[in-house]
Amino acid sequence: MAATFDLSEQFPSVALDQITPSCDTLESQFVVAWDERPAAFATTSDIRVATLYSIDGGLALNEGDFSVSPGLHLDARPRIVAMEGSDEYSEHTLVVFDRDAGGPNDIRGARYDAPAGGPVTTFCAGDGAGIACPCGNNGAAGRGCASSMSALGALLSATGGARIYDSPFQLDVSGLPSSTTVLFFQGTAAAAAGAGTLFGDGKRCASGTVIRLGTKTASLGEASYPGPGDLPVYQQGLVPLSGAVRFYQAWYRNSAAFCTEATFNLSNGLRVQWVP
Repeated sequence: MAATFDLSEQFPSVALDQITPSCDTLESQFVVAWDERPAAFATTSDIRVATLYSIDGGLALNEGDFSVSPGLHLDARPRIVAMEGSDEYSEHTLVVFDRDAGGPNDIRGARYDAPAGGPVTTFCAGDGAGIACPCGNNGAAGRGCASSMSALGALLSATGGARIYDSPFQLDVSGLPSSTTVLFFQGTAAAAAGAGTLFGDGKRCASGTVIRLGTKTASLGEASYPGPGDLPVYQQGLVPLSGAVRFYQAWYRNSAAFCTEATFNLSNGLRVQWVP
């Protein structure tokens, strides 16, 4: 079955000419390089790159479009190849192209580090976006609602690649009370279409079929999952081997008199696209 995907339509520069594409494969994705210029006979151009992944019989954009040849030169005919080896955070590629700088053409090379897994994005922050926090206790941009210990709110982030096999993916939360209990959980849907619903002193972001990944004790206001002896996130969360979108959040105890009568609060949410 053929799946056609218009990569150019994903970017604001779609009105420019995108020509001479080159493609290679990474461990879990595809990487594409192309020549972008304002017109067919332009005197300047740009070599740009993007990564795509295959899911459910189709293609989707992971990240891009990044320039690997900024400046006011005429760069053309890019070729891209995946380099040997990768690490837990990125997969390495080499882009080569020729440059006309007004004299003899030169061959240029640039390294592009593609993400080692699917895209991870923040959603449902307690910063006033979507719905306001329960008692006007909005936190900082991209974080959860403010707590009695942090006016900024708790921040949930991730390290490592969101891929099913050999995944080093880790959830990290900071901005907590110093030694509180933290529950990391996963949902199959975004609550209220991503706006979140009021819950305790914060907002519930991950909903649908919910799986408790694990409970940790914060140290100096920080905690992570998985830890030593824990299953990887995708295994504990029963993520299909073919890949899927899942939503994550951290729930923590905050028993001080603050905001509502509840004794808990939550971080922002994370949307994770797992890829095979």
